[in-house]
Parts: sequence; structure tokens; C-alpha cells
Amino acid sequence: MQVQAYTFFKKPNLTRVDLFGNKITSLTPNALRITSVPGSKTLPEFFLGGNPFQCDCALEWLQRVNMAGARNQPRVADLESLYCSLLYDRGHAYIPLVEALPSQFLCQYETHCFALCHCCDFDACDCEMTCPLNCTCYYDQAWSANVVDCSMGNHTALPTKIPMDATQLYLDGNTFGEGLPSHAFIGRKRLRVLYLNGSDITVLHNRSFNGLKELRVLHLESNLITQLKGYEFDGGLSESLQELFLQDNRIAVIHDATFISLKQLRILKLDGNQLTSFTAWKLSVLPSLNILTLGRNPWSCECDFMQDFQPWMSQVEIVKDDVSCYNVTDDTLMPYTEPECANRTEVTTVSLPPKTRKTILTQHLDQLPILVGSALAVLVLLIVIVLVFIYRQELRVMCYSRYGVRCCQRRAAEPAVFDAFVSYSSKDEAWVLEELAPILERGDPPYRLCLHYRDLPVGAYLADAIVQAVESSRRTIMVLSENFIRSEWCRFEFKSAHHQVLRDRRRRLIVVLLGEIPHRDLDPDIRLYLKTNTYLQWGDKLFWEKLRYALPDVPNNQRRNNLSVAAAAAAMPLSQRPPSNNSNLHRHNNQQGSNTTSVAIHI
Repeated sequence: MQVQAYTFFKKPNLTRVDLFGNKITSLTPNALRITSVPGSKTLPEFFLGGNPFQCDCALEWLQRVNMAGARNQPRVADLESLYCSLLYDRGHAYIPLVEALPSQFLCQYETHCFALCHCCDFDACDCEMTCPLNCTCYYDQAWSANVVDCSMGNHTALPTKIPMDATQLYLDGNTFGEGLPSHAFIGRKRLRVLYLNGSDITVLHNRSFNGLKELRVLHLESNLITQLKGYEFDGGLSESLQELFLQDNRIAVIHDATFISLKQLRILKLDGNQLTSFTAWKLSVLPSLNILTLGRNPWSCECDFMQDFQPWMSQVEIVKDDVSCYNVTDDTLMPYTEPECANRTEVTTVSLPPKTRKTILTQHLDQLPILVGSALAVLVLLIVIVLVFIYRQELRVMCYSRYGVRCCQRRAAEPAVFDAFVSYSSKDEAWVLEELAPILERGDPPYRLCLHYRDLPVGAYLADAIVQAVESSRRTIMVLSENFIRSEWCRFEFKSAHHQVLRDRRRRLIVVLLGEIPHRDLDPDIRLYLKTNTYLQWGDKLFWEKLRYALPDVPNNQRRNNLSVAAAAAAMPLSQRPPSNNSNLHRHNNQQGSNTTSVAIHI
């Protein structure tokens, strides 16, 4: 789809044009030309997104349309979102239009002669641009980019008539063999990028790249080169070449002077060759070199070589891959396993199966399983510690219920008449008498409980009796239910027990939640206690184990007494049980000489 020139011209009332999602590939400046808009009016807005634009040399103007300041061009409202396909670029297919470089807006050409050139009628004319046979050529509007692509063109020799002003030359994927003579690219002074990789090149002749004074990137990888004699990169590359790719050849010998003159070299790739004793440490004289690859070469483990190579490898950071060295004995690769050999005169090798070969420069990898194992062990230990910390209370309960051992808890002497005073509402008495008391008093171990109906002294003031019960018991079990929180007397019991906890700084209070209780109905003290302390929920599968863990230990002699008392009490009907004034707490009060009066207690 095309937009014809002056389509929107002489439309003074135009405010918005939506061309989104069409098949427009290119636009000329006149395609969007409008009648000049006065400065007092707003420029019309055009929307061009969703079109398959092609970034050729005719579209470069669109990149700057909103910055031109002219009043005869509209404002492209979605300019930042426009994408275009590059006519020629090996790295990207689509890029944002506003990010494209001027040298990427290319057009194809077959032949071109500059306006001031006077020799275009002759064959040998440097200012005439003719695209070679089986090649494709591109240029930008300023002719600052001149790309010649002869890749995979079945060339067995360099194409003739390569343009003198070429800036990028792609000759990869051909079959040159020894067809790369000296001075092969003479006169191409503007050439910056040269691809010769994968072209079966076997020999680089003397000064093959002579005259390429602006060459920055040279690709020679994946060829059949066997040696570099030292003169291949002479003749102008010393001040320009920055990237040299020689990996995956068959290079076994490199002269010491081969790379010394390349003062601007930043990247040098030599991996995947047949190098055994190249003096790589001499590359330290190159001030700009920051990436060097030497891996996949059969480096020698001979001490004469390693005494210089190994210290240099341990100090530099420019080597970006793993390097291995091998001893060759009877055509068998043998690893040299002793790194220090400065004082040795011979190398002793040990025949090892191929799967057990190790290298001097990667022997630190031998410790990798140990490091990984140690890291995993530390990780597992940390996980165990975290789990133990999170579930520490459950583990303590389990350990106590199975083995009778209290982990990380010191036993303290707690003399008292009762093991626990049970504080509850009278409406929950059935649950206490049928569920809680029988299990605790008849279980193993049996506990001595202080219950309202049975053990509170008769004739005492209720508040004093409750305080006496709390102080005479090693624990207070509070059965917290909706019935409990509605009783003022039960609130007093809680406060008495809580004050006792604060006074002796021991966990004397055990809260048992019976049913669901709305938090808004709780007393502020009760609510604060539940937020800061652990409580038990009736129905929990570990309820009895947790309750026994919260209760104090029962001595053996007390166990026997409790069993006999509990058995006798269990065999007797509730109506025939001894009156409360004969209880232990009542006897304890009489020993203190307290005068009491009869009081009926109803909760």
C-alpha cells in the first residue's frame, strides 16, 4: 500500500488522520505534506503504527519529522512506537524507527557514479560503484555506508570490481583456498568490517590486508589456516584493528610477532585450534586487549612451557574460557597433575583412562563436588534449624509425650497442694466433669485438680478463696468460653491467675479455648494474653499431649497417692463424695488458722 504525494494537501480543517494497521511500507515527505498551519493553530495528528515499514534510505526523514519545526508536516503522535525492518543487518530484523542509525537506512544499488566523477565511461574508475557478480550492494543517502554482500556466492577467488568505497564486505561461506593473495584489498581505504569466515582459506599471504587502514573487525574463523608466520597483519592494521576472530582453524604455530603491532586490538579469539606452546604471555604488551580465548587447544604440560604459561594465566583476567593442558606420549593424551614444575627437568606421566583425565589449569574444578556438597549440607542444616525453630513447641510436646523428657526446659521445685486449679463457668461444668477432670485425674500420670464444687473452702469470702486456690496450685487451667467471658467472677479468676504469673515469672496459666469466641467480646487483659502466649484449642489432635506438657511433672510418690484418691473418688457417686470442707485446700486453710464463714458459690 502506498500513500500518494499531496494526499492531505489543501485540507485546512484537518485535525486527525488514523492510518494505523495498514500495509504501508514506505512514505515520502510529500506523502504527508499538508497546507501550512499558522502558528496559532495546533498541527494535525497522524497515527501510523501497525504498518510494516521498511527502513530504507527513503524513510530516514520520518525519524525526524516531529523535530523539523516545519508547519507543513503533521505531528506523528505514535512515532515512538513505530517499528521497521532493516533492509540489511545481520543482527536485527526489526528495530524501533527512532533508534535506527543513519547507516542502517539503506537502499540497494547495481551501479552508481558520483556527480563529480569524470571517468565513469572507463572500466578502471575508483569513483564508479559497480556491484560485483553474485553479490548484493547497499548504500545510505550520504554514502557513508556502502555494504557489499558476497556471502555464499560460490566464489573461488575474490570478486572483481569490489567498490573502492565499500565500508562492509561480506565474503563468508565461499571457497577461496589459497586464493587470498597479498594486497588483495588494496585501495579499500574505507573498509571497516570484513568477513572471510567459513571460506576454506588455508594460507594468509604476506600483507594480504595491506591498505585497510580503517579496518576494525576481521572475521577469519572456521577456515583451514595452519600457521601464522608473523607478517599477515602488517601494512596498516596496527592503528585500526580492534576485533580479530581466528577460532576453529587448524593453527598450530603462531610467530611471536604476529599480533604485537596491533595496538588497538580489544578482542582476539584463538580457541579451537592446535596450539601447544604459543607464548601467549607476550600478548601482555597489547594495552587494549581485554578479551582473549585460548580454550580447546592441546596446550603442552611440559615444564619448560608451563613455568611461564601458568603464572601468567593465574594473574591475567583477559582469558575468557577454560584452558586445558595435556602431555602427549605415544599418541595418547595424558594429563599432567602436578602444577608446580619450575625445578623439574622431566615430566612423569601416569596412564589414566580417558574418562579420568584432568587438567592442570582446571584442577580447581575437582573441588567443585566438595564445595557443592558442603553448600548443600549447610543449606539442609539451615532448613532443619528453621523447621525446628518453627515447630519447636510441637517437638517438645512430642518428646515429652513419648519419652517423658522436657527439652530445653529446666525443672524447678514447685511445692503446692494441687497440680492445677480449674477455672470455668458453671455452664461448662458438664464438660469439665465428663471430659477434662476424668482424663487428668485417672490418667498416667494422674494430676490433683482443684475443682469448684469439690475443693474450694466453704465459708470463705469468694475472692479470697479464688486467690487461695490459685496460690495453692502449681498451674491454673482456665476454660475460656462464651459462658466464661460473660461472668464477672470468672474475669476476676483470670486476673488473679495472671497477676500470679507476673509475680513469679513462670508460666502458671494454661488457657483452653472451648468453642469459637468472638475477639470483640474478650476482656482486654484476656485479649492481650492470647496475643502474646500459646493457648490450647479443644479439638486439636495433640490437645492432651500439649496439656500434659503444660502441666507440671508429678513425682512418683504423689502419683501413688493421686491414683488411690482418684480411684476411690471415681468409684463413689457424685452425691456421696466427701463435702468440700474436708478437702485438701480446706485443711490447708485451717492449718493457717483462718476463720471462715459459710458461702455458697455459683458461677
